[in-house]
Amino acid sequence: MTWNGPDAHVVEGWKEKVQTLTSLYNESPFSQRNAMELSPLDVTNKLKGVSGDHSSDQLKSFHGLNDWKM
Repeated sequence: MTWNGPDAHVVEGWKEKVQTLTSLYNESPFSQRNAMELSPLDVTNKLKGVSGDHSSDQLKSFHGLNDWKM
């Protein structure tokens, strides 16, 4: 599924944040000292689902993130 609606910016924002997080971690002394790298997939695999009465825009964002994780 391609996300190009108004919620696409939310998914793109998550992608940018995850990329920034993994880059910062991989450049850190801790990561280098322990020869450990973190990939965006490592982070997205930790994201959990949603349940309850979330608004439709939150559900669309969740589905966009879920599609990106796969």
